[in-house]
This record gives sequence, C-alpha cells and structure tokens, in this order.
Amino acid sequence: MFDAVNVENTHNFYANSILTHNCDEFSFVQNDVEFFTSTYPVISSGTKTKIIITSTPNGMNLFYKLYTDAVNKKNEFVPIKYTWESHPNRDENWKRETIRNTSELQFRQEHSCCIGDTEVTIRNKKTGIIENISIEELYSLVNNKV
Repeated sequence: MFDAVNVENTHNFYANSILTHNCDEFSFVQNDVEFFTSTYPVISSGTKTKIIITSTPNGMNLFYKLYTDAVNKKNEFVPIKYTWESHPNRDENWKRETIRNTSELQFRQEHSCCIGDTEVTIRNKKTGIIENISIEELYSLVNNKV
C-alpha cells in the first residue's frame, strides 16, 4: 500500500483503475463508492490496518452513510465529530468574523458539520417565501431541480 504524495496539477490520480484525487475530504472523492469498494478488501486484509476517513458534510453520499451507520451502530466504524469549538484558538469572536467573511450556511456546513436532519432557513427565489427545512430536504430539492 502506498500514499499518493506530490501529485501534480489537479491532484487527480488513478487508484485501482478509479480516478480519484489527493484530498482530506472523503465527501469530495469522485466515484466514492467504487473507490471504497475496490480498496476495502486490500485494507481489511491486514490484521493491524485501520481506516480513517475525514470530511465535512457534502450531501447524502457514502461518507454520510458510513458516518450515520456508525452513529447508529450499523457498521464497525467509530464516529468521531470535531467542530470548531474543539479548536483551542476559536471562540465566538472568531465565529462571528468567519460568518461575516463567508455566510451562515457555509459556516454551518464547514465548521459546525451540519448534516441531514439539521434545519436551515431558506428563501424561495421565485415566491420569496422563507421557511425552515432540513438539509436533507434541501438536498433533495436541489437535486430534483438539476
């Protein structure tokens, strides 16, 4: 087993004939199911091998399934969640500044690790109606319109 280091340009490379990329966000791996399916047999063949998957939420994908199944004890993974509050140099002032520099929704996704059942406030651009819905519902709405 090898780690991909110093991958040129777009950080894309082939692993087990699947195009993937060098990143620390499993939710953004293209063909995540195929990649996991093809690499898991090799990883699980070792007696001391471990899988550590890190990511922020990015829709209802394989990372979401593996994490929620771990929380619900439907697989053997151990769910660990670290949010911005875990960092010793981050406080409410840092949070306010970060939201001013990005947005509330971006902060929730990238720093609070909001997932499916987390409620967000949205405004319908056509009707102007403002409502609270879950991120999972929002994800479904967006994907049905594409």
